[in-house]
Amino acid sequence: MSLSHLGDLYWRTYLSQAPLLATQIGERSYDSQLPPPTVEADEQLAAVTAEIIAQARALDPADLEPEDRISRDVLIDEAWKLHLGAARRGTEMVPGPLTGPHTTLLRSAAQTTVDGSEQAEAIASRYAKIPAYLGVSADRYRKGLKRGLIPAAIVVRHVVTQIDAYLATPVEADPFVNTRSLGPWDGEEEWRTRLEDLVANDVRPAFGRYRDMLRDEVLPRAMPDDRPGLAHLDLGPEWYEDSIRRFTSLPLTGEEVHEIGLREVERCWAEFGEIGVLAFGLDDPSDVIERLREDPSMRFSSAEEIIERSEEAIRKAEAAVGDWFNVFPKASCVVQPVPADQAPSLPPAFYGVGSEDGTRPGTFYANTYEAEKRDRFAAEAIAFHEAVPGHHFDRTIAQELEGVPAFRRYALAFSHAEGWGLYVERLADEMGLYSSDVDRLGMVSADMWRACRLVVDSGIHALGWTRQQAIDFFKEKTPISDEVVAQEVDRYISLPGQALAYMIGKLHIERLRTRAEAELGDRFDIKGFHDVLLVHGGLPLPVMEELVEEWVAGAA
Repeated sequence: MSLSHLGDLYWRTYLSQAPLLATQIGERSYDSQLPPPTVEADEQLAAVTAEIIAQARALDPADLEPEDRISRDVLIDEAWKLHLGAARRGTEMVPGPLTGPHTTLLRSAAQTTVDGSEQAEAIASRYAKIPAYLGVSADRYRKGLKRGLIPAAIVVRHVVTQIDAYLATPVEADPFVNTRSLGPWDGEEEWRTRLEDLVANDVRPAFGRYRDMLRDEVLPRAMPDDRPGLAHLDLGPEWYEDSIRRFTSLPLTGEEVHEIGLREVERCWAEFGEIGVLAFGLDDPSDVIERLREDPSMRFSSAEEIIERSEEAIRKAEAAVGDWFNVFPKASCVVQPVPADQAPSLPPAFYGVGSEDGTRPGTFYANTYEAEKRDRFAAEAIAFHEAVPGHHFDRTIAQELEGVPAFRRYALAFSHAEGWGLYVERLADEMGLYSSDVDRLGMVSADMWRACRLVVDSGIHALGWTRQQAIDFFKEKTPISDEVVAQEVDRYISLPGQALAYMIGKLHIERLRTRAEAELGDRFDIKGFHDVLLVHGGLPLPVMEELVEEWVAGAA
């Protein structure tokens, strides 16, 4: 099979098991569908992706054009990640607040738009499948428990709390009921009435049954806080090793990740003292951290202030990017608060890519829940990471690429995307974007945050750390509030390996830039370097490295 046919097969296969994403990016063929949750679907997916990988590896790179060589390598990596989840039946491990069916359904509904009666009926058909989907998902968790896939109790408690919060909201405010229409159409009022009945009589009761299963069947068997990681499961070491590769694209061990993290923590610790002198006249990192954590002026006063500060940072960055980039996203970037029912269990901010048809812009979601507890000094670094020139650049430019296969425009290259986001937090300092030395401490805090992630994630899942041990490490090394520290640690417990992508990816990008600057000297062009990282879509780090080396050789 040709590379083009393999890519098409992979993309169709991927969208068929990710129909919610298909709708979000404007691919309407899957609007009536939900992800296939059965064992048989996993077995079929594992078989198809294994064949795609085998045939792609059989293609000789020497026979391919440069862009096709990239496509081949990205395809193998993407198909492997999809194969991994299906082959090990990962859906049988109870997911956490960020990735479970409950939160993906609600988030998707909040981002879904309908354009006319035909699409509206397809979306209503999807919503009607939710009760059966949640029921099969619950049965898969029962199978997972029998296989020894025991989740951490704290993860289950968070999911139960999320669902309780959703069910406590009025039906008329429900995201399924309020699926946004792009314009009026005949029959819309009747359609919404049917949605309200469906949600009240079928969807919400199904969410309740799903919650009850987690609370009554899973929670009593879940792992306690002193044993929350994969290290305590028979399958744990193998799963964690796979997760490290999935999220970093590198063959690292948990112990290696831990050592890298400790080195980066030491570097950031010193930097707190260096910038702390400029910001507060304090050179002891512990004193700087205490000031950032305890000074009331470091907190926001309102949700409105969070939104306003985020928008100011993004507009400032947009005015400066011309000196650092040749390529820019066509889509705009807007700021919205995280939905209230999801906010307590979600991170301080995240980015949602827009739709291909332009009906939904790229969106920076700022978490305004308990605004008075959120860090003002971190706001600019977060906005640069999640929006401009962070994920709004790498993800949206990838989506807008022309002449490359669709799977490359949406490649899940975690270490590239998150490494880029963390890299541009530092780039923003070079660009002169931070408003003050206090905001620059927010940059250092973000760097320390990601360094601690390496230590804590590997500590929990490779070394057997307790939840409290992880929390204590974070509290000692960062100014992050107690609430956010606990939330972050619980995120790492529920999603092993994902937190590694940030610092591992950033360090790789920085090494490549340092090497290119050393080899090219005055011929080094920062815009050209950034082009290499952005104009090919998401890349596994080894592929990124090859492309940078080719660029350096061509510029020498």
